[in-house]
Amino acid sequence: MWRPKSRVKWLKEGDSNTKFFHVLANGRKRQNFIDDICFDSVRNSGLIPVRNRILNFSKNHFKKVLWQRPSIRNMELNRLSSLEVEQLESKLTMEEVSEALKSCDGNKALGPDGFNLNCIQSNWEALQGNFMNFIHEFHKNSSIIRKVNSTFIA
Repeated sequence: MWRPKSRVKWLKEGDSNTKFFHVLANGRKRQNFIDDICFDSVRNSGLIPVRNRILNFSKNHFKKVLWQRPSIRNMELNRLSSLEVEQLESKLTMEEVSEALKSCDGNKALGPDGFNLNCIQSNWEALQGNFMNFIHEFHKNSSIIRKVNSTFIA
């Protein structure tokens, strides 16, 4: 408490250890002190009862609650048909990528290079070949090269 107050402007200007300094420091202490607390229509006063009431409330509020997690062991799950599996595993077409790109709001978050999606949408004709190569490479290898997910923080 005293260390931060000793760095305050008025000490630098020569007001060292005065009544003004002590009034400010003790006033903050009084402001943060809880004299009494009312919980469930019961008022507790004094340091020990207030401390115990807060401690009991915190213990009850933050205690670990044991509950049964839902299980999927005996649950009947829907399965994809072979046609649906084939559609999911097929390569993306230029039309699908273009349609998905156009449906996005281009003015949202910036990418790692500082450009938002609007820049890609505006220059799609020039960039579409590189994007499709990237998408097909991802589809073939099932991974993204590390450089794509890198960010430089300046």
